[in-house]
Amino acid sequence: MPRKKSAISTTSQEPPEIPAGAHEEGKVAFQVRFDAAIHKKLKDAAEESGLSLNQLIQGICNACAENLHMGEPKFRQEGHVTSNPVKKCVYFGDTGRMYDDEELYIDRQTSGINNVPLAQKANIWFSLDYSDRRFKTY
Repeated sequence: MPRKKSAISTTSQEPPEIPAGAHEEGKVAFQVRFDAAIHKKLKDAAEESGLSLNQLIQGICNACAENLHMGEPKFRQEGHVTSNPVKKCVYFGDTGRMYDDEELYIDRQTSGINNVPLAQKANIWFSLDYSDRRFKTY
């Protein structure tokens, strides 16, 4: 059985042409295929929440894009996360961070508390590991 031709060319050096009228100012047409079960879950969630399916997927993608980190999350004892470079791995969420000495000094002066934490804690939502290892999920 012949394969369907992909809507997105992966062999060409040039991006595929977008048909006239296929996008609005600042918008790009983007075609993806979902498993039927995932599509149903998203469609049902959109209907129940009063959103269009497009609004729901754009919101999800925007939140993920804003919190996307390359590599594998490496949890530090202080509570923040750094990235361990691993090809075909990404993770999503807030990595937290270490406070610098000046921030700690200001926080201690304004709060009157000497035991201000050294780090803002991380909150990792999930990771995608498409490497050959595939051993960690969140």
